[in-house]
Amino acid sequence: MAETVFVLGAGFSAPAKVPVQNDIMKNISAPLKNKRFYKNVTSLYKTLFGVEEQNLYRIPLEDVFSFLDRSISSREDINNLELGDIWKKEGSLRRLVTMVLNEKLNDFSVNSKYKKVRQIYRNFFKALVDKRMEDQKGDPFSIVSLNWDTIPEFFINKISKYKGYEDVNVDYTVYDHSHDYVKRLPSIHLKTKGYYNIKIAKIHGSVNWGYCSNCGRLYVKHSSTTPPVFYEKNDSTCKECSRTKLKRLIITPTFMKDLNNTHLRMTWHNALMDLQQARRIIFVGYSLPLADFEFRYILTKAIAGSNMPMKNKKIRAILYPPDNLINLKTNIGKRSKWERDSLEKRYSDFFSHLSYDYRCMDALDFMQDSDLIWEW
Repeated sequence: MAETVFVLGAGFSAPAKVPVQNDIMKNISAPLKNKRFYKNVTSLYKTLFGVEEQNLYRIPLEDVFSFLDRSISSREDINNLELGDIWKKEGSLRRLVTMVLNEKLNDFSVNSKYKKVRQIYRNFFKALVDKRMEDQKGDPFSIVSLNWDTIPEFFINKISKYKGYEDVNVDYTVYDHSHDYVKRLPSIHLKTKGYYNIKIAKIHGSVNWGYCSNCGRLYVKHSSTTPPVFYEKNDSTCKECSRTKLKRLIITPTFMKDLNNTHLRMTWHNALMDLQQARRIIFVGYSLPLADFEFRYILTKAIAGSNMPMKNKKIRAILYPPDNLINLKTNIGKRSKWERDSLEKRYSDFFSHLSYDYRCMDALDFMQDSDLIWEW
């Protein structure tokens, strides 16, 4: 099991300008507004919440998806919206979210203004890969990601193209299939076949995952040119059964999370095992929200169920913003400090019985500090 587990939240991807959930609806580009699925979304917001197109961002995605999921689970119509129409509009909202992330990820991968940031990410993931390659049978670290974006696998796939790194592969800890007609072993076979598997447990799903509801296969898109995302242009279909359209496998921000999918259950189980056995758990850009009950639950199980003495299990957190970005002479600065202090209290209260420490810094600064990555 992994010695260190890196838990990545939205703050880890923030330097790449990947919008957090509250900002996704603010980042809808003009081309997306011409799409049919966008019109389905604006109609949905108008019917349910009475808001116009320019005010979509005012309704938290958590509220929208929770409302829709409640209706679907209860088989209830809402305000002249029949259940079938609700299903359709919920799918349109998922598609819009995916396409917004696709645009942002593509921009990050090619825009020259992100060159230095890309280099920092690349160096960080290469350091992880190098650590993994020191011992093929070892398990020095794993990653648990609560993000939908594909920044980690983009850089790992890019590194795997380097000479001497051809045996490096992303391991999603599930039985997955390649969507790209590339001969590729399922993740759970990589280590046994001698590959250097880089474990990434994406417990909220991923924008490059497509699920066949007929045969249950999970398809993954891989790319080293741009961060991989399904459905950039057309829907994809299962290649093995009845050409069933693949469904996006992402856990939406809802208070009614459905984690019953076979692949998600396996991902959560493997995350639990690594968290339980890890000597260190490092949180980067994760706010440990009270609403994220399922993850807090497995954290508690992992710690309570570990054979390791409590004093030997280290919890480390990277909290944003750093002190030099807080101006206490302004109301915004005072609020930022209050929010960060509140976050630190959530961590210290939750992990009070363990060896806990934190740093107030940017995720990029953490990625460049090898002492914090491996020794802290």
